[in-house]
Amino acid sequence: MQPTTNLYPHILGGVYGQALGDAWAMPAHFHPDQTWTYYNGWLDRFWPASPDHPLHAGFRAGQITDDTQQALALAEAIMAAPQLTVEEVARAMVAWYEQGEGPGAAYISHNTHRAMAALKSGSDPHLTGLRGDTDGGAKRVSPIGLIHPGDPDAAVADAIIACTPLTLPMWPYRALVRWRRRSLRPWFPKPPWKRLSMWPCAPPRWDGSTGWPGGARRWAAK
Repeated sequence: MQPTTNLYPHILGGVYGQALGDAWAMPAHFHPDQTWTYYNGWLDRFWPASPDHPLHAGFRAGQITDDTQQALALAEAIMAAPQLTVEEVARAMVAWYEQGEGPGAAYISHNTHRAMAALKSGSDPHLTGLRGDTDGGAKRVSPIGLIHPGDPDAAVADAIIACTPLTLPMWPYRALVRWRRRSLRPWFPKPPWKRLSMWPCAPPRWDGSTGWPGGARRWAAK
């Protein structure tokens, strides 16, 4: 894309918005009361992370997290390939992982570490994210929305592709594919659940327990 197009400033603004919002909220703890207590109120400026932060201890004020790092890696994959594929996303994510702290990074989620280990060992990138149970995919896909203004079908298709190698649990994937099966068929001719002999994980429930609703056999038969 040339800088002279009218979409360029909007795309650039979206990238800046992700980075600035990420860095602004980076010091926040998982519970609002903890954040409020440590910073004596709202986060009204860029702050360094507290020394006891469970993920970002040692982060400087204004430092972005792995969420924006992965979004930028995804943006590079989009610019490098004529059409986004699961394989291209996997390559981009592995390159990002190896350029950073890799396995030693405490701020990277267990899902990402697990998926990266599987990808680097040669596992199928269509399957490496199926045990994901965090929300990293939602934080990574902002570039998808920026390149598909006014085209939600294309955005959904590319969002699934972008999430697949790292954090794509089975249940939202199934719902999305059922919603847009015909549009997504060129990208995913054979859904992952048809290639598995058993479900790779059991999703958490709101009451803290785990397990497939009604049992895996009944769920898979639908």
